[in-house]
Amino acid sequence: MLNPASPPQTVHMIPAAFMVASFLTASVHAVALLRGCRDHYHRAGFAIPFVLGAVAAPFQIPAGDWAARFLADYRPAKLAAIEGVYRTGSHIPLTVGGVAGKNGLEYDLEYGLEVPDGLSLPRHPCSSSPCSPAPTSPPSTCARTWPARGTRSWPGPSPGGRSSPVSTSGAVALAGTAVPHADAPELFHGLTHRALPLVVLSAVSGVAGLGLLATRRYLAARAAAAPAVAAILWSWGVAQYPAMLVGSLTVARSASQPAVLSACLIARACGALLLVPALWLLYATFQRAETPWNSHRQPR
Repeated sequence: MLNPASPPQTVHMIPAAFMVASFLTASVHAVALLRGCRDHYHRAGFAIPFVLGAVAAPFQIPAGDWAARFLADYRPAKLAAIEGVYRTGSHIPLTVGGVAGKNGLEYDLEYGLEVPDGLSLPRHPCSSSPCSPAPTSPPSTCARTWPARGTRSWPGPSPGGRSSPVSTSGAVALAGTAVPHADAPELFHGLTHRALPLVVLSAVSGVAGLGLLATRRYLAARAAAAPAVAAILWSWGVAQYPAMLVGSLTVARSASQPAVLSACLIARACGALLLVPALWLLYATFQRAETPWNSHRQPR
């Protein structure tokens, strides 16, 4: 989870999550407005999430550019596969839409709208195209060499530069504690009294994760990240127990019927029987298989 791709992927996915949730919520109230329900509830239900989604949308432009440049730098073949580029070359266009098909003896992306040089903008340091096969170039001049399996050293920027987005997120989370103090005093009181040990555990785990990330101990940093997230979620529940929504809903009243709970458990168990072996097979395949893009890795 904590690797060089974490910062661009995190920055890219958080605005995306806000956009999807906001526009989906706004669409429900938009349908009601079109059907004539123009009361204050539906107007506010449309306006608030729509504005939030619209504000988050511009941030996707630099975030997406960062993610594309990361792929062009570290995984040019993956970027080529995502964008449907079948041949290495320069001045590669960005194709919007299109259908993958066979043009004579070669495969190509057909019927799409091409933006000239669109994919050559986030170019590899030693290439004019993001889909140039970096592993075939001399590692000392062009390709960034990924570490051998079992090592914990990653290429790229310095540990301090990579941990700065995480530090910023921690500072924002700390500043966010002022919100429940002003708007949810019952929750704030529970967090600072009954659930305080869990809050402290989350903070200590988060700081430890930052330190481990800065020292490139990624496996231990992953172990520290788990209690940091889990403890803060548990602290929220402990802080306002037995209420689920303070003043309106308790935990007991929010529970489903026993038959529904049993059906959910059975469905999850059946899903786990398929998902867990598939994930393990995928993980084992990528850890053990030697493919053209990782054949230049250093031997163990």
